[in-house]
Amino acid sequence: MRRKTGVWIAGTVIALVCLSLVVFSGSLTSGYHFMDCHEYFTCLQQLQERSWYDILAERIEWEQGMRFRPAWMMNTILETALLGDDLFKQGLLQVAEIIAAGILIYLLGIRLGWRRGESLLLTALTLIGSQSAVFYQTLAVETTALLTLLISWHLLLNAVKRKHYVEELPISAEKPSFNVARLLLNAAKQCKDNKYLAYCGFILFSVITALLKENFILILPAGYLLYFREYSCRYGTKIAETISKTAGTAGFLCALTVAGLYCVVKYAGTDFGYAGVDHNLLPYIKATLYLYVGGGSVVLAAIAIIHLWRRHALTPQTWALPLLFFAAITVPQIAIYAKSNIIDRYLIPATLGCAFLAIFTFRELKKHDYPLPEVIYRWISLMLGIVMTAASTFLFSPLGKNAAVHFAFRMQGQVLQQITSPSSMEYLYTSLSILTTTGLLIGISLIIYSCMKPGGKIAIRNASQLYLAGLLLLFLLNYGLAFASCKRYALRGKATEAFCQTILTNTGGGGIEDAIFIVSSPLSDVEGAQVGLPVYLKKHGRRNLCDKKHPCCDPEHIRAIAIFPGMEQEFLFHKDHYFVHKDKWFIDDLFRRYEFPGNFTLYIKEENQLQNLHHAKRSLIP
Repeated sequence: MRRKTGVWIAGTVIALVCLSLVVFSGSLTSGYHFMDCHEYFTCLQQLQERSWYDILAERIEWEQGMRFRPAWMMNTILETALLGDDLFKQGLLQVAEIIAAGILIYLLGIRLGWRRGESLLLTALTLIGSQSAVFYQTLAVETTALLTLLISWHLLLNAVKRKHYVEELPISAEKPSFNVARLLLNAAKQCKDNKYLAYCGFILFSVITALLKENFILILPAGYLLYFREYSCRYGTKIAETISKTAGTAGFLCALTVAGLYCVVKYAGTDFGYAGVDHNLLPYIKATLYLYVGGGSVVLAAIAIIHLWRRHALTPQTWALPLLFFAAITVPQIAIYAKSNIIDRYLIPATLGCAFLAIFTFRELKKHDYPLPEVIYRWISLMLGIVMTAASTFLFSPLGKNAAVHFAFRMQGQVLQQITSPSSMEYLYTSLSILTTTGLLIGISLIIYSCMKPGGKIAIRNASQLYLAGLLLLFLLNYGLAFASCKRYALRGKATEAFCQTILTNTGGGGIEDAIFIVSSPLSDVEGAQVGLPVYLKKHGRRNLCDKKHPCCDPEHIRAIAIFPGMEQEFLFHKDHYFVHKDKWFIDDLFRRYEFPGNFTLYIKEENQLQNLHHAKRSLIP
């Protein structure tokens, strides 16, 4: 009863934290986005025309040579069939999946014998931070893949703790008429509670995880280490005996990993565009630093491990398995994402390994704790608070903001640098304001703590408390980072909605004289200009679309010119070259200019100006 109450409390806390991010930032109600939202619109239309099986086969065939994620395709079709293209409902479903994954991470910590607070901190460090893009990013497959991975791990651990058999109802020789019924009841009880059923579930969800996304194939072997530890602790077996008893599970996970990688290489190749094999060493170093240093928890853990080593408190028996588990999760993710850098939602599931190492180190530090001179750390707190306050104040200035945004741009991988649009750069400034506010609050708090009377209720007296304080400060900073990311997404969505709605309002019924000309970059606006905007407009009856490559409409019929970020000057410079036989089609006096956040621009042909032009032409006719 007490454990169930703890799970309910933890689940409520996790839900409140997750909902606070998406509700208060506005990302849950931000509306249509050019990235991925069009998938729901397209899929719903396809479901109205043909069967789900035909759609699935077509999508899998279309992705051959690029990606291998058939289960993700099936998941998209299922979600669309259930909730349609209602983006608010789809957002709620995604948040519900994240909350469920957070609860499973918490329960994983409880299974490992950790305290409730430690398990909650494990959840927070795994999900909160720049990786919180999974909270709002439409069709973020990492959300579903993480959930199925955690379910498979819990089922595998259940297979260890559950009985090989359950007690059967006695079979009476005197009353054979009841034997058949009792045999059926015994069979039902066997299916209800035995380790074989849990193990079958583990196999099923492991296969689903491998088919959801390529990088999750590489994390499958890490589950064996949890199984190895659970089996050894349950039955008290030594290393060699545990390996022999669990060899079947190890063989299955290795075979599934090899089979998954074979399918990826065969059907998708070794280069996915934003991910894949990079033959230079520098990207791997950059990705390693971004994951291990950027998050902060691994740095804290490394400092604590060095202190434990100096105090001779490190033993191979204690640390070998946790370090292997940490490496089995994080190293393969660095390898696959080095090309583009491991950022945002791609940090999932690597952050689970980082959080695990941080909490495990904290527990070991508590076992070998030692007192600290409080005065020294108050001085350190004071200096750190002054530095954070000064840095946050500097970043509020235009000079500091520009420097930070350009540094963030350079930290991205080469592929992401090429496709980053000016709108994304603009939204970074909003994120930076939120982050600097968070840093300022933390800095002032550290200064206040340093000025408090020593020996009070809020005091750091030993190494484990100092380490815990560092983890809590990291969580606060990561929460600010997550909120900034959600806010940036919300602003982008609202700008996109205003952009699209203005086009719809000013293009009448979408007839032949309501043509829409789209101007975009062939590199950074591919999805938005070729899929995102056209799908949205066609859904609302605006089908007369054209662009530079397909100038299929009569320029006199163009009612709206939709210009993507950073392309307005190029459009104005080359406007007379888009149509071969109409070099003077764009007349400034006929169009009203609209500008939207994120550097979207729209030119709408004014009806009254158009009528004046027609009257002027008629007056010139003799």
